[in-house]
Amino acid sequence: MKALIEFCRQHGTPKLKAAPDDRLEAYLEWARARGFLVVAGAEGRIAGLGIGWPCDLRAPTTPDFQGQTLYVANLACPTPAALREVLDTGARRWPRVRGFAGHRAELLVSYGLRHARLLYRLAAGEGERGSREAGELGSRGEREKGRMLCTTI
Repeated sequence: MKALIEFCRQHGTPKLKAAPDDRLEAYLEWARARGFLVVAGAEGRIAGLGIGWPCDLRAPTTPDFQGQTLYVANLACPTPAALREVLDTGARRWPRVRGFAGHRAELLVSYGLRHARLLYRLAAGEGERGSREAGELGSRGEREKGRMLCTTI
């Protein structure tokens, strides 16, 4: 657990970095005990980690094992390969999952599995191109669904 905490301190979101050790350890243990913690890496080396669960998009912060969306609560993935491994592992863990969602600022952002490559591209530093494609997807998604399930990142 200490290695995961240290990894979060180095590569996590500002909230993960700022959490006291005891709270971060309790959060990681809570996620691990429920199967919500995904750790990417090989040979005992941590390459990335994610915390997430299947959900219904109408209540993304509430786990729903029949849900078709993987809500990504926290990520600590310093490389695109780590991000890909964490998201792919989460999608394999819950075969019903057909897309990803997470909060960015106050917006709920949602993408289908076929659009996860945009996340990989953004993480790889291809921000302008990936953001433009994500924006196009978001606009199209809003028109098709009639409500905001997709938005730009």
